[in-house]
Amino acid sequence: MKMGVPMDLKNEMHGEVVEIVCDRVRDGFMLLKDHPDRLCREVQAFGDRLNVIVDNSSKDISPIESIFQKNGIQISSWRVIPPSLENVFVSLLTHTEQAEVSL
Repeated sequence: MKMGVPMDLKNEMHGEVVEIVCDRVRDGFMLLKDHPDRLCREVQAFGDRLNVIVDNSSKDISPIESIFQKNGIQISSWRVIPPSLENVFVSLLTHTEQAEVSL
């Protein structure tokens, strides 16, 4: 695992972090996590919001909004945010676990 200063670690995060506030966070999380079309690189749940890592928020948020609407999940707001150390930590753990499972 690569170690570094916080800014270096944040720069290792690929994609954009979109923070989505919605009414059914757990359902939204599962919907994105298990969606066969892989609508996002990764999804993380933090309390009453989701952090969704996408390649390009301009084009990737629309399919997410559509699938939420089709499943009755109301999005209150969404915005692109800089990655936090928590985002980087969760992402590193997720990718490490996936690599170990595929061995």
